[in-house]
Amino acid sequence: MLLEKAFGKKKEEMNRLDANRQLLEMLKDLVEKNPELRFGQILAGYGFIINDPQENFYVESTNILARVQKP
Repeated sequence: MLLEKAFGKKKEEMNRLDANRQLLEMLKDLVEKNPELRFGQILAGYGFIINDPQENFYVESTNILARVQKP
């Protein structure tokens, strides 16, 4: 699984802080690689946020990480 490759842990063992740190690293890389995109475009275009405000507020960081890591 992708999460295991990223952290050497199973999904249920990964905590919110680990996932948040990984998401920040991914965002940093995407911002550097796509300077022509606005931040909101990166968040939406790469799956960090979706069109459902409830989902964006309550979803766990580990679930967001799994969503954006899908090939």
